[in-house]
Amino acid sequence: CDPAPRLVLVIEPDERLLPGESAVVEATGLGIDRPPRHQVTWEADVGSVEPLADEPLRAVYMAPPWPTSDTIMVTVHAPNPLTAELEVEVVAPEPDPEPDPEPEPEPVTVRLLAAGDIACNPNDRDFNDGEGNEATNRCMQGRTAALAEGLGPDAVIALGDLQYGEGTYSQFMGSYHLSWGRLNDVILPILGNHELWSNPVNGYFRYFDEQGVWDRLPEGASDPERAYYAVDLGAWRVILLNTNCTDTYGNDDSVAGGCDVGSPQHAWLEGELAAADAAGRCALVAFHHPRFNSGRNGDEPLVDALWRAAHAGGADVILAADEHRYERYHPLNADGERDDEDGVPYFVVGTGGRNLYDASVPYETSAVMITGEYGLLQLDLSETGFEFEFVPAEGYTATDAGAGDCR
Repeated sequence: CDPAPRLVLVIEPDERLLPGESAVVEATGLGIDRPPRHQVTWEADVGSVEPLADEPLRAVYMAPPWPTSDTIMVTVHAPNPLTAELEVEVVAPEPDPEPDPEPEPEPVTVRLLAAGDIACNPNDRDFNDGEGNEATNRCMQGRTAALAEGLGPDAVIALGDLQYGEGTYSQFMGSYHLSWGRLNDVILPILGNHELWSNPVNGYFRYFDEQGVWDRLPEGASDPERAYYAVDLGAWRVILLNTNCTDTYGNDDSVAGGCDVGSPQHAWLEGELAAADAAGRCALVAFHHPRFNSGRNGDEPLVDALWRAAHAGGADVILAADEHRYERYHPLNADGERDDEDGVPYFVVGTGGRNLYDASVPYETSAVMITGEYGLLQLDLSETGFEFEFVPAEGYTATDAGAGDCR
């Protein structure tokens, strides 16, 4: 005899649905006529189910918009009714996978070079078409310029006395321009005292104006009454001062207001350091005349107020020149005493090329003194500190290196 009819439900693709998802459910089984001769009804406990108009044994099930369990039921109303049920699970969607973490940004490190006391007078007996004289060890500005180019700096501080003897425009064009002029795209010039031997408006200021250097630097750099300014370099604020504090040469070319407490430059320096601290930036302060100097030119008391402001304001490195050699000091406090806890790392770098001074008895605070060697101070500045190295020019060998943290 024929088997008794029975009814089952199947759903495509399976019994697990997402909230709001739809699926086709089909009633099938042995002994079930197609199309059925009797009425077919569909129900669902939670979701909705609607039969297809021309296929009553098939229906579209719509899951509810939330996770739950549901039962779908179908009935064929024959003399002996046939029913079937199907349990379905409405499940929450899998959460999106956590995105891969963004890679930590590479630390931003910038390279700064510095030296002062640079270019011989083109009429100097040792100039030799810019090649210098190895026998007298003078006029080596071409070698330090070539060194700077090879080190790939982001910026170069020319720490004053850029052009000897009087810093005239013709001297700049006949010597400095032929060597360090190749660095004009990255140069940060500082006014020294030799630039004041002639009218600096017609020498120092005219030269850098015609070379387009002032176009990329703040306004104060090109103002003869100021010649102090600041720039951002990586995570650092680099502050460049004018330490021609008095009218030494009778040209009325000193910085307006001098350098003492209450002067415009002193107040500006305090403001720059406060802003750098508020912005979380390290700060480097550079000028020509060294406040402390164990060499022949000695200490410069006229810059004492600026030194103290730099120390109190949290300067992390201080640079100077004027003494024609390299000297690194232990960290110094405001009085020039060694202070390894809260002192400022301090470098005097007068090795730019013109000539070099003989050795002298170093202060107790002196860490390293290099005489007879031309070269550049290289500072690789990071977000939290610096690495330093005295890099000798071609033909020279002395080095010094180390690292420090921002205060």
